[in-house]
Amino acid sequence: MKFKKYIYITLIVLGVLLVLYPIVHHFEHEQSSMQSTNDFQEYVQSIQDKDREQLAKEIEKYNQSTLNQSVSDPYSSGQEVYKINDRLAAHDVIGEIIIPKIQVKEPIYEGTSDTTLQKGIGHLSGTSFPSGGIGTHTMLAGHRGLPGAALFSRLNELEIGDTFSIYTVKGLHTYKVISIDTILPDAFQMEPLDANQDLATLVTCTPYMINSHRLLVTGTRVEENANVDIQRPLSIHWIVLASIGVLLVAGWILCWKIGCRRK
Repeated sequence: MKFKKYIYITLIVLGVLLVLYPIVHHFEHEQSSMQSTNDFQEYVQSIQDKDREQLAKEIEKYNQSTLNQSVSDPYSSGQEVYKINDRLAAHDVIGEIIIPKIQVKEPIYEGTSDTTLQKGIGHLSGTSFPSGGIGTHTMLAGHRGLPGAALFSRLNELEIGDTFSIYTVKGLHTYKVISIDTILPDAFQMEPLDANQDLATLVTCTPYMINSHRLLVTGTRVEENANVDIQRPLSIHWIVLASIGVLLVAGWILCWKIGCRRK
């Protein structure tokens, strides 16, 4: 009987650990993302006017260099990491994307290597820097279905007219969704730039967990909403409550199995 008790206890402990793993992993990702975006915001606020002007010039120079470049599927091969400015590159994060409808608030990194896309959203090299501007078109890629990190898992829920915002060294820019397309990876290409529009396209794999196609959600820049913000979907309070709930259920099962419940 004692041996059976130990088996029950071991199984319950393993079950609790399996349940808690994605919760803890999600919390770690949220904490890391929050720290990265907070550090980036502090950096942006610390930039002197003369340095900001220099950054703007270097971004414009980079955007000009992308005019005749082609782009490829970010999930088939990692994109080369570029460097706009030594000081900006030193911070790793180049921006932040906020999608209120699906509770996304994630840092944007350079390139789309697997390592980059495991921790946040990646900017596709060969497309405009995600700082906005008439005649630019940036593309940002994110994974779906990663354990503990939502990223672009719910991107398919966006509809025409929904909005998302991108925060960079040039401030906060808001975009309204104007098109949603599904394509094959080998059909991935950059559309000709529109000299009269400021566009941003969000890219992820689809269908969920099958990943045979690519979902492209494109927005055009609209008037900024200075108050745009969201609450992150899972806070430490929910983690604590979930953990307590799991442990209570596990404890009840344990007592029932080893005879705490007397007839």
